Amino acid sequence: SVDVVFGAPLHPYTQGLLASLPSRAPRGEPLPTIRGAVAPVERWPGGCRFRDRCDRAIDACAAEPALVVVDDRAVRCLRVGETA
Repeated sequence: SVDVVFGAPLHPYTQGLLASLPSRAPRGEPLPTIRGAVAPVERWPGGCRFRDRCDRAIDACAAEPALVVVDDRAVRCLRVGETA
């Protein structure tokens, strides 16, 4: 559900997007950003589509990530469960 995704995002890219919301930032602190720009669909990288913009990407992210099930949720990320 939307509440679960917003409350406890699994994918590092989703975590980064939510961290950049002004409502979640500490007052007076600069907002976190995600580097680069979203590529047009015809230029998405192979493997994880977010790897070019993800601060936690590793070489293995160049291959299509397997679907990882966490509780009753699923995500395609090699870094799920790791702390930043």
